[in-house]
Amino acid sequence: MKILFAADGSPCSMQAAKYLIQQTSMFKDTPELTVIHVEPAVLPPNVTRHVSREVVDDWYKEQGDIALRDVTQALDAAGVPYTRKQLVGDVAPTLIKTATEIGADMIVMGSHGRSATAGVLLGSVATKLLSGTKIPVLIIR
Repeated sequence: MKILFAADGSPCSMQAAKYLIQQTSMFKDTPELTVIHVEPAVLPPNVTRHVSREVVDDWYKEQGDIALRDVTQALDAAGVPYTRKQLVGDVAPTLIKTATEIGADMIVMGSHGRSATAGVLLGSVATKLLSGTKIPVLIIR
């Protein structure tokens, strides 16, 4: 089974990682796990005009490292193998595209991310993901 695990550094993301670690025995074989963080491309054009592409890329990488740190440490400690990806873009469509590209059988994520504008029952990325893919999505709260 191929699983795309979307991590964003939020407490819900960490809860999802803990759940996935606890449930690895439900899979017949060790799942092929891809842990991904998609950093929204939020830098305004006037900033990117005055800063080199290298500085911007370094900033995005640093944000991804921060977002993935706790989840990957937990997976490492549990001995769960994974592949790591960091991308920049519109989060939900990028997750859907990546899940399709790797042939994911399931997408796993936390119910709410880091955004202050998260929905009442589900975060905006989770809502967009559910409405935009036919791949099963496991959302952990």
